Amino acid sequence: MAGSDEADALLSAASELPRCNLWAFDRRRATPTAEALELCAQAYANLSKAVEVVRSVDRWMEGLDAPPEKLLFLAAEAQSSLWAALGVAGVESDPDQLDLFIWVREIGAAHRIFVARHMRMEDPADPTKWAELAEKLDAFGERITSEEKQRKDHDKLLGKLEYELGRLERAHDDPSKVVAWDGVVRALTDWVSGGRPANSREICDLLREHVEAMPEGVELTPEAKQVLEAVEGLAGAEG
Repeated sequence: MAGSDEADALLSAASELPRCNLWAFDRRRATPTAEALELCAQAYANLSKAVEVVRSVDRWMEGLDAPPEKLLFLAAEAQSSLWAALGVAGVESDPDQLDLFIWVREIGAAHRIFVARHMRMEDPADPTKWAELAEKLDAFGERITSEEKQRKDHDKLLGKLEYELGRLERAHDDPSKVVAWDGVVRALTDWVSGGRPANSREICDLLREHVEAMPEGVELTPEAKQVLEAVEGLAGAEG
């Protein structure tokens, strides 16, 4: 394949792209075995999985927040597996592998997370265990996706409640206050029905100064009642 017209076309196209090295088609290299190429393909796939998980939460990629230790451990294993697989194929380096290595090292140092394995040449990950690593990356990625969705939903509902309470503060008569309270009730209903605690301190603290001034005519859902009862209980406990 290395001498085919198709390979020549790929090499020509790759030369126009930044950081694109089609080493498998390089005529100056000995042709890697099929087994070595398969290891590299699977290692590249796992590196991609690791980067997707990292990039799914921008604040990690930008170093603004500390990622879970396990993510750094998995990313370290993914880049090391690729480095080891490339070695089997006779390739010394890869920019994508190096980028992830540097990210793990810098983020770990910034947040004082010690990554004990797979960050040194004498401690390579085993590229033949790519299937196990893929399973771990998939499972962790699903967990992070779920947690990130919950975080965004949390922030969205909190913002919605703050908006409705702002409307309530601007209301000058009971009819307009009832309309604003209807929005507050919807926000509280969504909060509790989504599995969040009715006695959440951040929610209760926002409501405390408004509950006693609730006008008549506000229809409360069971979920909203739970929150308002929690607010009253908190106020009573604090005297």
